[in-house]
Amino acid sequence: MENTWTPANRDIPDASLCMGCMSPDTGAPVCPYCGWHRASGATSVLHLPPGSMLANSYVVGKVLGQGGFGITYLGYDRQLRRKVAIKEYFPQVIASRMPGGATVTATGVRAQDDFASGLESFLNEGRTLALFGDHPCIVSVLNLFEANQTGYLIMGYLEGMTLAQALGASGGRLPYETAREIMLRVLDGLREVHSQSMLHRDISPDNIYLTRQGPVKILDFGAARITVGERSQSLSVVLKDGYAPEEQYRRNGAQGPWTDIYGVAATLYRTVTGITPQPALDRLADDRLVRPSVYCPNLPPAADAAILKGLALNAMMRYRSVDQFQQDLMAPAGAQPQPIPNPPPQPDPRRQTGQMQAFRQDIPKPGPAIPPPYVPPPYVPPPVVVPPAVTPPGTSARKPRSQAFGIVVGLVLVVVLFAVVMGGRSLLYSHYESEGETNYRNGNYAKAREDFQKAADAGNPVGEMSLGRLYAKGEGATQDFTQARQWYEKAAAHGNTEAMDNLGFLYENGFGVTQDYKEAAKWYRKAADAGNADGMIRLGLLYHDGSGVEQNDEQARQWYEKSADAGSTRGISNLGNLYQEGRGVGRDYEHARKLYDKAIAAGSVAAMTLMGSLYDNGYGVQQDPAQARQWYEKAAMGGDPPAMNTLGDMFGNGRGGPRNTDQQFAWYMKASKTLVPRAVDINLNERRVSQGRATAMLSIGDIYRTQSTPNPTLAREWYEASAAEGNGEAMARMGQLYLDGEGVPKDNGKARQWYEKAASHGSAAAMNDLGLMYTQGRDVDQDYQKGRQWFEKAAEGGNETAMSNLGQMYLQGMGVPADKVKAKQWFEKAANAGSTDGMFYLAVRIEDETDMTNKSPLGRLQAVQQLEVARQWVQKAADLGNLKAKAGLPALDKEIQSLKN
Repeated sequence: MENTWTPANRDIPDASLCMGCMSPDTGAPVCPYCGWHRASGATSVLHLPPGSMLANSYVVGKVLGQGGFGITYLGYDRQLRRKVAIKEYFPQVIASRMPGGATVTATGVRAQDDFASGLESFLNEGRTLALFGDHPCIVSVLNLFEANQTGYLIMGYLEGMTLAQALGASGGRLPYETAREIMLRVLDGLREVHSQSMLHRDISPDNIYLTRQGPVKILDFGAARITVGERSQSLSVVLKDGYAPEEQYRRNGAQGPWTDIYGVAATLYRTVTGITPQPALDRLADDRLVRPSVYCPNLPPAADAAILKGLALNAMMRYRSVDQFQQDLMAPAGAQPQPIPNPPPQPDPRRQTGQMQAFRQDIPKPGPAIPPPYVPPPYVPPPVVVPPAVTPPGTSARKPRSQAFGIVVGLVLVVVLFAVVMGGRSLLYSHYESEGETNYRNGNYAKAREDFQKAADAGNPVGEMSLGRLYAKGEGATQDFTQARQWYEKAAAHGNTEAMDNLGFLYENGFGVTQDYKEAAKWYRKAADAGNADGMIRLGLLYHDGSGVEQNDEQARQWYEKSADAGSTRGISNLGNLYQEGRGVGRDYEHARKLYDKAIAAGSVAAMTLMGSLYDNGYGVQQDPAQARQWYEKAAMGGDPPAMNTLGDMFGNGRGGPRNTDQQFAWYMKASKTLVPRAVDINLNERRVSQGRATAMLSIGDIYRTQSTPNPTLAREWYEASAAEGNGEAMARMGQLYLDGEGVPKDNGKARQWYEKAASHGSAAAMNDLGLMYTQGRDVDQDYQKGRQWFEKAAEGGNETAMSNLGQMYLQGMGVPADKVKAKQWFEKAANAGSTDGMFYLAVRIEDETDMTNKSPLGRLQAVQQLEVARQWVQKAADLGNLKAKAGLPALDKEIQSLKN
């Protein structure tokens, strides 16, 4: 019901309101009308806090919904004293908001034009919708304004449910007559929209609202979305697979009323069959769309043909207007759909202006008529007719055939009947598989599990794999990796490559099985050899890291290339990273950048992060931290946790833009809350998500540990959470806490246990700390030999402190023969790796080696030159805060000056 409010509230305009339903606040901790907790705040740092005021007239309540380009809140109009819906322009990929604040800003200089253009279109959309205020099928716009550096639409509040929710509540489908009435009203609304040269571009069950009093409303017009998409390549594809025609996937695709008609036809197909149509791009490659009457037997033939005509891949074969579509949907039984008229002649674009010009230029030129793909009706076997016996002339009665002939006929009949039965079963279980996938996509996991179980019981490999997926994710069933593995194994035995890949994932991560990288590599190889792109990329990663296989950059490159050829954006970006690092190939920053460009064009946020690293470090391009920050912002808004972490670092140290510790913490927190998949999801790079999440937790722990008022207890909690995700550095931090007694009782034994665990996860810092424990005899017997071994492992891992410690061991002969040459070598390695102690002790070694006894002019000159080299190292260490270097610098300067005199 639109724009309703209780009489009681009309008399209390200034009453405190519940932010969950805008009823008068009773003062109870939980609202008795809607269950809203009074203490509830914003569910995201990107949302306006409940209770915020807009234009001094509108109270902002809970979030009703959020899409890629806007946030819709429950609101209250203080002047009219009624509930409203407040839609805020907020394109997530290019917009941000300070945590707890209201102002919306574009994330980076390059995004400002995109943001401004989208905002202008958003407001124009509101003005246009206001023209339709009296139309019963279009949601009304009551007001629009700019505030908080963004735009807002105030719309009539609707009570009811979306068509998607109605389908979920009714078992997945509706009777045809009901569905037709809903879609006829939608077409009524679209007729009005098209008359104003506008397109909706996003008709789907989510954007059709069934109000309580009866009217059907069209929601969420997409004008702002498309404008932003046309200006920014990274935002160009914001579509719903199954409901968007192929022209919407192309930047220059000709769009018109026929574009919305495809969405209406797809929605009607979904509503009467319970199945989402195959995505348009998939249909272009292999059109497997089944007539809706196969799943809805009582569908009138005219409606069956009309829906297929509305879903024609070729726009020229679709209806040109909603009137034609409506007439065929309302045609009596037995009527034939209208022929497609020739499109109107192309106008001269120079005679057109504004939006109407753009609309008319979108009309496709006439082309050859391509008939829609023929989909045969379901096979019904004809009855087996046995011909009567023929009596030969002169014979009064038919003699029996030979026994052999009878056996042959019997066998043929058995084979035919078996084929008929098995063919019927195959169709039946393919239907269960399709039904299950539809229910799964719609979130009806329990029903999906029933369908997949039926398909799996019949040996359908996709059903087996899908059932395993439900058990692995705990969707529609209790999470059970053992059950998941068993179903994956059955599907893999039947040749399903996704199941092979999933088995590899279980073994790689130790989900329901003992972690076994070799077994993971075996399954990934099977999937990869069978053409599975995800198996290829995961096998490449194992070769890249040397997990379960011998480390081999060349093999990693080959598998990345194969996955890239198979269309994997992860393969493309990983291949670019190899060229950036020079692993398995010659280092080539330009080629890396081209590969990143290609992956970014395909929507890879990981490639955006890697592109940022080129500008951040000046690899093949001029170093530009501001440009790097913009790439990290795009990737972070796209959901890449490593980008969120790097962006947090940049805000924390003011690199590439102003320093902002609030934003630093907010980005770390957002990365820490990114969901880590506990089963295979081909749309997520689970390794990046897991590592990024764990790194964010580590960074938050560091903030709590090192802030002006340290909170070691909170630091420990975040370190433990990060360690639980497998982060070795967080394990090392836990060891430090126990070693120093920060936030926990001092316990050298627990410290050593954490260090050993961290070392097993590759933490070079933990290896160095273990070396210190053995050389100092802390909770272990003093053992220089073991200490040196741990220092060497840490040094191999790049730990500069361990390199300096090895230098000290050789200098002082601790468990090894004293060797000043080796000591100097280790100090030099440490200094070049950034160790300030290494720099200082390298300077000391240079000074000790300087011949101060030769008083000849040449001897004094050589001594001065050596001491100047030593001084440079001491100065560098002092500049980096080394206290020993700061203290020793004056004496060294004095010594150099005395030699010069």
